[in-house]
Amino acid sequence: MNQAEHHPGPVAPTTSNRPLPPDPVERLLRLGSTLAHAELTAGAARPDGLRLTRAQLGSVATSLLVRDRSEAEWVLHWPVGAQAAAWRWPQDPELPVLRRTDAVHTLLVDPGWEPAVPAGALGAVDRVGYRPGRRATFRVEKGSRSYLLKLACAADRPGLLRAGRVAAAMPAWAQRAVAHHPGWGASLFEFLPGLPLDRLAPDARGAPLVALPELLVALHGTDAADLPPWDADQPIRKLEALTAAVAPTASDVAAVARPVTERIAARLAVRRGRGVVIHGDLSLRNLVWDASVPPGLPALGVIDWDSAAIGPREADLSPLVGLLGPAAGDLVAAYERAGGHPLNRDLLDALVLANRLVRTLRHTASGRITPVQARERAVAIGAALDPTPTPGTANRVIFGQPGTA
Repeated sequence: MNQAEHHPGPVAPTTSNRPLPPDPVERLLRLGSTLAHAELTAGAARPDGLRLTRAQLGSVATSLLVRDRSEAEWVLHWPVGAQAAAWRWPQDPELPVLRRTDAVHTLLVDPGWEPAVPAGALGAVDRVGYRPGRRATFRVEKGSRSYLLKLACAADRPGLLRAGRVAAAMPAWAQRAVAHHPGWGASLFEFLPGLPLDRLAPDARGAPLVALPELLVALHGTDAADLPPWDADQPIRKLEALTAAVAPTASDVAAVARPVTERIAARLAVRRGRGVVIHGDLSLRNLVWDASVPPGLPALGVIDWDSAAIGPREADLSPLVGLLGPAAGDLVAAYERAGGHPLNRDLLDALVLANRLVRTLRHTASGRITPVQARERAVAIGAALDPTPTPGTANRVIFGQPGTA
């Protein structure tokens, strides 16, 4: 994503096998992502009946999902370095299997699965995740069991296959792959019962957090081959993209975010020691707690292994530290005791602050916080990067209230 992407630009022609977007969708597409998002979140009732259901702001693309009066779902998609496009679900040009009649059933009975899909009648099918142009995820009831069916675009298919290989090398708490379909870029995973930690109230996270340090030590001690190196530049690309996204409507926020991003990049550029196996996206939503598990069996599970890599332990700890608030200090201390490996606090702090700034910019773009609030938070994050910060400044930003910036 760059500054030019937020202005009217070329729009991909609609192919003959996809329905033409209605005029209001085409107009929003030509406005660009920033202005289109601002229009859809203005609060007033729209004469065209369109309503925003989800906005996805990222370093690869910006997507807005909207519904019209007939409840048809339309996707407005602005990818980095490519033409903007709009389509009606499920006509995603990068996920052609979705366009087949009764796509999920047709795919699951296809003979191309390795190994064969478990037997059983197909029951309920629910879409539980969608990243336009990249991924679609469905919860599938088959026989007496539940599974997750993931479809990936061509660029993301190696990550799906890698996720299955990595999870197979993990203990019983890792979400296992059941089968893969190389031809269609599909993978079927077991469904882990329970609740993601982000859906548990903070006072209900005690038992999961007690189990988490030893789980992380086991994860980081796994010997898994054929993993890519951790991409240390990815947080910076994300920050640059989000800064460009807010600049047209919150220039003061962007002016503060740019130098803070440069300072975070300098911290991350320092050469580190040999890495370990990391999950790569270890947020609270990817940790699942099943309180019904009998004593002695793992009740805490880890899902979504697509971003697994060889990298620093701090990359897995930083999303948790940034979201757990005061409980984060206990998690870090317990992890160091369990594993016998002191963490690099400079690297951990830089990654936590990068995540804080990402959330600040996303909340600014979505209107959840005002530009004045966002600027104050960005200034506080910059202060925490000072070599000799005001006593307590870094601690307040990193180990402050859960999910704050």
